[in-house]
Amino acid sequence: MRFLVAVDKPLGSIASLDFGAVLASKTGVGITLLAVGRYETDRPRLIASLDRAYDRIASSVKDVRRKVLIGQPMALILQEVASDEYSLMILGSIDDKKKLDRILVAPHITRVIERSPCPVVIVRGDTRTEPGLRDDLFERILICDSNIDAPSLLQRFASKFGKLLATGADITILHVMSQMSAGPGVMGKQLRADAEELIQEHVPEGVLLERDIEILKQLNVPATPKVRHGLVVEEIQKEAKSGDYDLVIIGAHRGEGWQRILLDDLAQQIIAHVDRPVMIVR
Repeated sequence: MRFLVAVDKPLGSIASLDFGAVLASKTGVGITLLAVGRYETDRPRLIASLDRAYDRIASSVKDVRRKVLIGQPMALILQEVASDEYSLMILGSIDDKKKLDRILVAPHITRVIERSPCPVVIVRGDTRTEPGLRDDLFERILICDSNIDAPSLLQRFASKFGKLLATGADITILHVMSQMSAGPGVMGKQLRADAEELIQEHVPEGVLLERDIEILKQLNVPATPKVRHGLVVEEIQKEAKSGDYDLVIIGAHRGEGWQRILLDDLAQQIIAHVDRPVMIVR
């Protein structure tokens, strides 16, 4: 399996390239650098971008391939990632200060995330990779798990990236207690309880945290459960910043009706507001 890393703007950036290189070097996975253009006349520029990207990471990643595709960019990216070759796609974020980027590019990134068969990382904010690559980039990882009835987010992540968890990273499992809980019958005091209290009382949220801790125990990976109280996006944003995390992991679920709209909306808000790399795991 390989990582697919977009090169060249608007879907690629130096930060996303560095992020992919460090992750690949830690997990021993190869990288395919992808540059996509609409016209054949774009090819020389795309090749030059690929060459610069290759030169930047070749000393850190043993297996690096370069690929140019010409045509409709989003369709080609989705076609490429649909092959069974890739376990992760890494994209750079748009420039939030440019209104035109927000209007024209953001919907396409959302479309790629929604249709990608594999997890996607959106790299925004300071990944602390300048100058050069840093081996300690993944020292702190925040896993935001929320739904006891859904397949375990942590289990899905661990099945693909167990090597990353085994590198000694400091793992925090976060659940946000809001008006919408992980299960029915939540009492008022539980909305103010901490992680230890929820686990001791065996309420749905506590069961969720305990389940995730057990998954990591089987991998010999220690983790800290944590609960925050308030609006989901706001609390994840606060925790990501205060904890100085290198990666925030969230789940995206293909629900039906209003549930799909709500879950997609939450994921989009987290991506837009959290100033750290965000991995979306299906």
